[in-house]
Amino acid sequence: MAHARRRHWPATQCCDALVLAPTRELAAQIEQHVAAFGVRIDLRSVCCYGGTDAQRDVERIADGVEILVATPGRLLLLLHRHAWLLRRTTLVVLDEADRMLDMGFEPQIREAFAHLPAKRQTLLFTATWPRHVRALAAEFLRAAPVLVRIGQADDDGDDGGDDGGGGGAGGTDGALHAVTSVVQTVEVVARDSDKAERLRAVLRAHGIRERAANGSGSGAASARVAEARAIVFVNTKVRCRELSDALRAASLPADAIHGDRPQAEREAALGAFARGDVRVLVATDVAARGIDVPGVGLVVNYDFPIAVGAQGIEDYVHRIGRSGRAGSPGAAHTLFSAAADGKLAHSLIRVLECAGQAVPAELRAVDQGEDAISARQKRKLPYARGGRDGARGGRGARGRASALGGGERGRGRAMGIGGSSA
Repeated sequence: MAHARRRHWPATQCCDALVLAPTRELAAQIEQHVAAFGVRIDLRSVCCYGGTDAQRDVERIADGVEILVATPGRLLLLLHRHAWLLRRTTLVVLDEADRMLDMGFEPQIREAFAHLPAKRQTLLFTATWPRHVRALAAEFLRAAPVLVRIGQADDDGDDGGDDGGGGGAGGTDGALHAVTSVVQTVEVVARDSDKAERLRAVLRAHGIRERAANGSGSGAASARVAEARAIVFVNTKVRCRELSDALRAASLPADAIHGDRPQAEREAALGAFARGDVRVLVATDVAARGIDVPGVGLVVNYDFPIAVGAQGIEDYVHRIGRSGRAGSPGAAHTLFSAAADGKLAHSLIRVLECAGQAVPAELRAVDQGEDAISARQKRKLPYARGGRDGARGGRGARGRASALGGGERGRGRAMGIGGSSA
């Protein structure tokens, strides 16, 4: 609002503030909040993202807007048509900056910044603080930006191992702190095929049952069952579809959200989940960052993050953060495959210990087994645990092997940096 009021020119075909977000869902959610307060103080906002009519976006900004919320790809398309769109933008916000870099949006960010005035205020929000995010901040923010941390944070001076360079035990994952309002439960499963029944048992334990069962009971207990909702994270689009279909076939009110669904279907599924019409939302990591649906009491990591090293455990922390929002209690249940996920056991244990959570003996055993394997490899002895390579080799096909198969992920702290660039 302050930036808009300082403007002494009409807002035709330009915007005062730009907010960049990595996903369509997050961009739409941001614009909803902006519109809620903007309508009362006469601030116009527009949300633009891929998968929609680009010409419609051009028409909506033709008369100018105070706040433009966009994904990087759609913003570049608009800039190619109207190079002057950002010529008078004095406030820039990069939300989930680490996720945008992980998704490969750095070239688009750089091109967008080339259209911005040199004199502006830049705000960067990131849930993690690895080296590549620090480099982006150093380049696009002023020499000494204000750094604001929320929650515990890693040491700025320790660059060793961020971006996964330090392996599972070292690096950024060792400093990550999961939200303490979420009770984390890790269950080690022997076979991927065991996960289907375990998922249904976990859902039932948290009050999410088949439609016929949900009608039973009365009073406060029945109301809690009616309100219970869960997000189930998987790693692939194929598994996302198969798992949601299997849950619906079992009379559980479920839907899916993944990158292959049309935007209108994704929005409809998310809206039904937010209203409570759908109790279980099966999702890929498109929903792991920034999506804020109040009242999600449970996150299930059906598949542990595919990424290895620091990135994998960061994704876990972001996933579980979809529960326990704004300090409310939440729960996260992880189905951890010893064969497929063992290399992240040590990092997961550190996250659990930092949050004061119980570490199951089975998970420590997996970690110790990984240490023994690593020691044998260093001594160049024969690989003693048969099937390890085969299990990892089959990882890419896991989503097609079974409708219900294994994993997890999580939640993180927030961090904001702000500064005016001269």
